[in-house]
Amino acid sequence: MDKIYPTLPLALAASTLFLSACQQTPYPFGKLHCKLNLETPPKCPEVPVLETGTLEISPRGRFELAGRYNACFHIEDVHITGRTKLYKLHNGHALELLGTRFEKTDGSLDEFPRTIGFIHLDDDSLQGRFVDLWAMIRSHGQSRQKVLHTNLRCSQEDAS
Repeated sequence: MDKIYPTLPLALAASTLFLSACQQTPYPFGKLHCKLNLETPPKCPEVPVLETGTLEISPRGRFELAGRYNACFHIEDVHITGRTKLYKLHNGHALELLGTRFEKTDGSLDEFPRTIGFIHLDDDSLQGRFVDLWAMIRSHGQSRQKVLHTNLRCSQEDAS
């Protein structure tokens, strides 16, 4: 029985170390203002793709995305809000956009997955790509259209 007690503090210390290692990376940016656009949009996409948009990310990791989805016979302007989850990469960061509210410009709300997409952002240039998971989920089984990555250019306001 004497051997059980020393292992309890070790187990607690190990679990504390494990949990602290899994914590989200602290947000290293000030306020980010980003422009999104497809470099060469398809002429007539079968399913809506994000062609243009603006993305604002606060120093606390909250985001607002206003964008235009376009399909061959359908245009949809959206406003998505939520929070980001940040992951450190070798030369930049990945930000997972976790949506909490999705509104179309006509005022209607839409069903959407929690993870809207991922941003891969270079720390030095503040440029990267947006991978739109929401559009991929909407098109699953409907189209063999290749995955389109939206270009992203950001500028930063210092966090003061």
